[in-house]
Amino acid sequence: MTTSYKQKAQRLHETASAQGGYFTTKQAAAAGYAASTHSYNIKAGNWVREHRGIYRLANYPNPDHPDLIT
Repeated sequence: MTTSYKQKAQRLHETASAQGGYFTTKQAAAAGYAASTHSYNIKAGNWVREHRGIYRLANYPNPDHPDLIT
C-alpha cells in the first residue's frame, strides 16, 4: 500500500509540531519521504534546511534563538 502525499505531510507535521517545526532526515523517512524528495521540498519552499540532516517546516516561523534548538 502506497502512502499518499497528504498522509506523509500529516505524519511529518505531527512530528515537527512537537519540536517547534524542526525534524530530522530520519523522521522524514519515517513519515514516508524518500531521500530523493528532500531537495524538491526545499526548492518548492516546503522545508528549510537548517543544518545537515535537520530541517524546519517552512510555515513555522524562525525561533528567537535557533541556536538553542539545533
